[in-house]
Amino acid sequence: MSQLRAVDVQDVLAQAGEALSKASGDMLKLDDAVVLSHDSRRNFIARAVVRHVNGHARSVIVKATRSSAYDPAAANVLQASGLAKEWVACALLANLAPSRGHGAALLAGDLTNGIMVFEDLGSHLASLVDPLLKGTAQEAERALNLYATAVGRLHADTTGCLDAYHQTFESVFGLGRPRRAPGWRLEKEAELIMQRIGGTPPASELDLLSSRLIDPGPWLTLTHGDPCPDNSLLSDARIRLIDYEHARPSHALLDGIYWRMGFPTCWCAGRTPADIAARIDATYRMELGKSITPRARR
Repeated sequence: MSQLRAVDVQDVLAQAGEALSKASGDMLKLDDAVVLSHDSRRNFIARAVVRHVNGHARSVIVKATRSSAYDPAAANVLQASGLAKEWVACALLANLAPSRGHGAALLAGDLTNGIMVFEDLGSHLASLVDPLLKGTAQEAERALNLYATAVGRLHADTTGCLDAYHQTFESVFGLGRPRRAPGWRLEKEAELIMQRIGGTPPASELDLLSSRLIDPGPWLTLTHGDPCPDNSLLSDARIRLIDYEHARPSHALLDGIYWRMGFPTCWCAGRTPADIAARIDATYRMELGKSITPRARR
């Protein structure tokens, strides 16, 4: 925990208020903060009230990195900082699909201090966790269909986004950082897994998977990277994905098989029955197919 910096709530609110004021052209003040994050988490998150000089008030979400290593000028800031990934992903979605409701809108930010201000989707919203763990089978499948639709729309709206992603990054964090390929080799990760659970995956399969990640072809989209149930909010009969700290351009199916893998990054990981998973697959493919045509698939 020594790598997490302390947070002064009033300082964060003041800096967030200054960022919102600059973005809106109005004099704004933030107060009445309710801290939503735990002291051990890498980010400070709070719900706060924005007050205008005319008396109008609204709620927003303030997020600030607690990483002592955060440096917006660093050459590897996009690889090292979840806040940087989220900032670029949200800005990209605002440019490519402003009316599609992908997550919570980024309203303003303080790049130097690592602070972002989002619209508040509402404190009353349930997440996908609720129907999966507490609902009936029908309610769970209905929610999973909404989830697959949201993931499919995210991918369909960002197909082939690599150039736009880097341009967005440069517009926010400045020029001079090297571009990196979308994928990576899996051998080292496979070695760590083998050390824990045993087994030896065929080298040919690792090579094939690595080659597809490095060159996703028409499957290159903005991937969320952590589309777990508690990052999936139910709002107005749809799913809104939040927390894009692991988002990057990569192979769409890294997200598109999450229900097949039992949501491996979530505390409520569990198996989806095969017949339901097949129907969820069809929903996802229908959405993604609006962007990736049959001829382009491989």
